[in-house]
Amino acid sequence: MRYIIVFLCFQLCFFYVDAQRISIIPQPASIEERSGNFNVSSATKIIDNTGDSLVAETIQLFIKELQSLINVRLHVGNNVQANNIRIYINPNKISNVEAYQLEVNKDSIVITAASAAGVLYAFESLKQLLPVDIKASVKQYSIPCCLIKDSPQYAYRGMHLDVSRHFFSPDFIKKYLDILAAFKINVFHWHLTDSHGWRLEIKQYPKLTSVGAWRADRTGIPMTIAKPTQPGERATYGGFYTQEEVKDIIAYAAKRNITIIPEIEMPGHCTAALVAYPQFSDLNNPVPLLMPCGYEGDLKHNFCGGYDSTYVFLQNILKEVMALFPSKYIHIGGDEVRPEPWINCPRCQQKMREKGFLSAKQLQAYFTSRIDSFITANGKLMMGWDEIVGADIEQTSVSMSWHGDSKAMEAAEKGNVTVMAPYWYTYFDFYQSDPQLEPNITYARLQLDTVYNFNPMPAFFTNAQQHFILGGQACLWTENVTTPQHAEYMLLPRLLALAEALWTPQINKDYKRFIMKTELQFERFDKQGINYARSMYNVNIRPQFDSSAKAVNVSLASQTYQYPVYYTTDGTMPTTVSSLYLKPFSINKNSIIKVATYKEGRLVSKINTDTIVVHKAFAAAINMLRANDAFSRLTDGILGTVEPYDQRWVMITDSIATIIIDIKQQQALHDFSMRFMEEPVGYMYLPKSISVSVSADGKHYQSSFAINNTEKPQELRHIKTFSKKLHQEARFIKVEIHNASYNKIAEQNIMMADEIIIK
Repeated sequence: MRYIIVFLCFQLCFFYVDAQRISIIPQPASIEERSGNFNVSSATKIIDNTGDSLVAETIQLFIKELQSLINVRLHVGNNVQANNIRIYINPNKISNVEAYQLEVNKDSIVITAASAAGVLYAFESLKQLLPVDIKASVKQYSIPCCLIKDSPQYAYRGMHLDVSRHFFSPDFIKKYLDILAAFKINVFHWHLTDSHGWRLEIKQYPKLTSVGAWRADRTGIPMTIAKPTQPGERATYGGFYTQEEVKDIIAYAAKRNITIIPEIEMPGHCTAALVAYPQFSDLNNPVPLLMPCGYEGDLKHNFCGGYDSTYVFLQNILKEVMALFPSKYIHIGGDEVRPEPWINCPRCQQKMREKGFLSAKQLQAYFTSRIDSFITANGKLMMGWDEIVGADIEQTSVSMSWHGDSKAMEAAEKGNVTVMAPYWYTYFDFYQSDPQLEPNITYARLQLDTVYNFNPMPAFFTNAQQHFILGGQACLWTENVTTPQHAEYMLLPRLLALAEALWTPQINKDYKRFIMKTELQFERFDKQGINYARSMYNVNIRPQFDSSAKAVNVSLASQTYQYPVYYTTDGTMPTTVSSLYLKPFSINKNSIIKVATYKEGRLVSKINTDTIVVHKAFAAAINMLRANDAFSRLTDGILGTVEPYDQRWVMITDSIATIIIDIKQQQALHDFSMRFMEEPVGYMYLPKSISVSVSADGKHYQSSFAINNTEKPQELRHIKTFSKKLHQEARFIKVEIHNASYNKIAEQNIMMADEIIIK
């Protein structure tokens, strides 16, 4: 085994040295390595042969950023014999406006591009060719000689940020843009409005920010349970961007070849605007119109689609937005519109009768088409989430597909182009490794390797259809992301994987090489004061019950796929002398598994832990009236995590669920326990009661005990264990679980049940 480890380390070290020499994210289309180095110092001159003012601005930006990186200031000069960086614009040689050629020789660097955007991206690649180890005392740095020919795979390479749920300062927005530009992201989708806050100054409607930008301070309370701002309660949490601040940010982005697309949500996700101007809300809504601080009160109100003054209000807002933002696209949201507010509204019902509409969906389509026509008439193009495809929209309008390939095909069939943002590849609010290792988890996982495998082009698109895909983007929703540091943690390093997915040709992608390059970026982030997640090192534990062997097979995997993973099964901390993971292993006794990744003998991951419980009901058969394969999880020995959707918990919706366990032989039974998860926002509640009875023959049962749950529901997600002594002998155990009835919906509550442990 020691020889295996030595061999692996040798391979990794060789690859690491190679990655250090030419390490650029996203991976360029073509790299030709050459011998020697170019030495950059304060004597190096930049020679601008373009006469292009935008190129001149780009050069000054590079000079400023380079000085902040290596404390060396370059200057623009005239033709000199050696040690210079020469810039050329040649659209005849390079046709793509963002493409570039970067030639590093021993005495010169030559950059050729079709536009200032290509020059900018050549500079971004050049900065990544600098050594990572920068010292203030060093005044000269070597750049490896090479020839790089590069161009993007997709024209649209976007990243989104939700600033409605939590406000982020202009300074942080600029830092965010710096990070995007470094990895050749060229679109910033700015989610400026939603139910929780209106963040853009609109001069004609000042209450949008004086009222709609603020809510009660619920700091420290998760949005899943935060109560709306109450009448008379001080609204002090929030903020907004003045139009002057927005202009400054737009100019800042433009210098970095980033287009900012503003999103103004309608006709749903708009409670903040309606609190400020309630006359444009639906009528007869039984839900009070209060500023949400969390999930409660969100998606309960729409802009009134039957009131013509609503459209005037929104058109006036859009006039200011379109005048402010140079982007040709204006994003209008259009997602998750609930029909109930319109069904109850007499103005909406009147409009539906006038138009002959039979459903609220038709009213939404009418609303979307009317806004679309207005935007188009004003020289802009509408963009919206893929729900807009259901409307009669202009062929110039753009769908943003968060539901994936099928919605992209639907748009293509109508002649509309799509930006791909399927949530299972691109929602950066999802957690990054096993949930117990991550902060403020949401309801799903999105690992680095998954983002890297994102391909915006649907596999079934024909060559003739491929032009309907503009590109792709990722989205950072911020319900659970409250600080700039956490936003950076959720953004990085997944942004790097996104960049490579959108820029680099599929044939040039290599995940192992990408990991090596990412590690070098970690060093750069440390020096630049940028936060990031190291979750790619964390080891995922994947236990799988083997019914035939009556054991649990355990597989382990980190997202790096290459560093040694060590584990223990006795609860001790894993070290480099612990078991080296080479293949799945089997467990048939009580075990506490602990796992970790080591690199060059150094711990680089968090310690992950899982528990396998082998007990008298372990692997026992489950009999239920409405049982399915999922119920076998109740005796598989595998405990659920803090995530209810981890495929370990069992969802029970019956009013009374009766579970019969056959342990195959009469045994002395001493202890019973069973775990449940509660989270009222997801309609998950603890049971009202649990009763247990036992039998020798499976026909005649003797009552053992009942456990009544007298606790009121707790708002925060938590796990509760119900346990009781047995002191009986039996072969069959019957467990009856009585559902509670806390919520006021027609369906039963959900009970999320875990292992039934019999000792």
